[in-house]
Amino acid sequence: MNLSKEKKRTIILLGIVALALLLRLFRLAHQSLWLDEVMRINLASHTSFIDLLKGNYAWDSQPPFYLILLHFWLKISHNTFWIRLLSVLFGVASVPAIYFLGERLFSKKIGLLAAFLLAISAFHIWHSQDANMYSLLMLFAILSIYSTILIFQEDKFIWYIAYLISSGLGLYTHYYFSGLIIALNLFMFIFFKQSKCKIRNWILLQIALGIIIIPDFYYFFELTKSFYNQAIYKKIFSLWAFPYTFFLFATGYSLGPSVRELQSNLSILFVLKQYFLEILISGLIFLVLSGAGFLKLIKSYKKEKWGIIIIILFIPVIFAILGNIFVFPKYNVRYVSTAFPAFCILLASGLLFFRKNAVRFLMLFLLIGIDFYSLYGFYFNPKYFKEDSKSAAAYIKSNMNKSDAIIVTEIKEPFEYYFGRKEQIYGIYGEGENQKINIKRIQKIVDNYSRIWIVYARSSVVDPQGKLLKYFMKNSTELKVIKLPGIMLYLFRT
Repeated sequence: MNLSKEKKRTIILLGIVALALLLRLFRLAHQSLWLDEVMRINLASHTSFIDLLKGNYAWDSQPPFYLILLHFWLKISHNTFWIRLLSVLFGVASVPAIYFLGERLFSKKIGLLAAFLLAISAFHIWHSQDANMYSLLMLFAILSIYSTILIFQEDKFIWYIAYLISSGLGLYTHYYFSGLIIALNLFMFIFFKQSKCKIRNWILLQIALGIIIIPDFYYFFELTKSFYNQAIYKKIFSLWAFPYTFFLFATGYSLGPSVRELQSNLSILFVLKQYFLEILISGLIFLVLSGAGFLKLIKSYKKEKWGIIIIILFIPVIFAILGNIFVFPKYNVRYVSTAFPAFCILLASGLLFFRKNAVRFLMLFLLIGIDFYSLYGFYFNPKYFKEDSKSAAAYIKSNMNKSDAIIVTEIKEPFEYYFGRKEQIYGIYGEGENQKINIKRIQKIVDNYSRIWIVYARSSVVDPQGKLLKYFMKNSTELKVIKLPGIMLYLFRT
């Protein structure tokens, strides 16, 4: 039976979607829920819908839309697989979405390749298996870009509505979605002469979007004030943030240095020396493909088409870096994940730059190899695992005496989540540049118990000088030391 080209593409796309689903479901509940996941689960579970809608909740520094979705999702189950499945669904939905974006902008081939690269992306899979808002954020980014292109090309009322919904919900999902909105406005104002959309209509659309998000403005300004008023936060900026962002887009969090190693304030020279080959090989492959992608787009398509990819790729990153310098004290690659769809389309274009099929397949094979090497680390290498609070809680629970206390550094919430109760558990948290371990508080805990368990995690944040362990090594008898992913477990007799 001869199938038409359209049917073949549909079958291929469905196969890519199925692959994306399998990769995101594989070992979905294997790793423990980590701090951010548990904090958002607790917020969504214990905060009423009305309070979430109003933004009346502590800790979380982002708008409420994801928390509202999670609030209703958790009414069905608190099983780890079920909790993370919400992010999986958003991640899988992004695959056909980016296909249609790539097809609309460039060609069906670029759309299919972009969908495939997103489906196997270690970066995207990590966020699709994380009970946070970032897979949803990337989906809204694709939909917002797509609706902008349709407005640019057709200027139909329905696409204005689609833009308002996708962009409005994106802004209610994460404040840094505003970097993408700035990028889309920059694109429309630079290329408005080539657009069927009247500039007046576009400005009115932005005003409508601003009105929609008015309820979020107050909370945003309160948030920025709280950052300035809290001395525990220290502005940290490094020029390495820019290349590191695209390195993570390319390889995910499980190739080269782990996040925990980077948080340990390792020098750049040490990181480059330790992981030289991995960084060099993957970096060169993605640099060549990115360059080829730029050449392909500039050579084969109108400037407004490749212009939007370049603008979307860089403006959200620059916006977040400027935000790190002037407003928020923290830069994180996940904040600029709205730029990731453009990165996938750029790489897809790079594959088509090469005329010989043998070269195309070689480059595709190298991309697949890098992603699956990184995925192997994500799935199976404890070095890249999230802190194993589940195993720590289970071990202590089965070996704990009534006269024991537990001290947990930085990850008290996920430990309590698995431990099942809060009694006899004491949290110690990092305090930025003014960080000090309160020895008097430690002594009061020690005086009331015969044995102390220490769940020692994120030491570079909470105890960079090792004062907590030094105190116990000096004043107590060490009974047990157990190493778990991201955690050192100690038991001392006082």
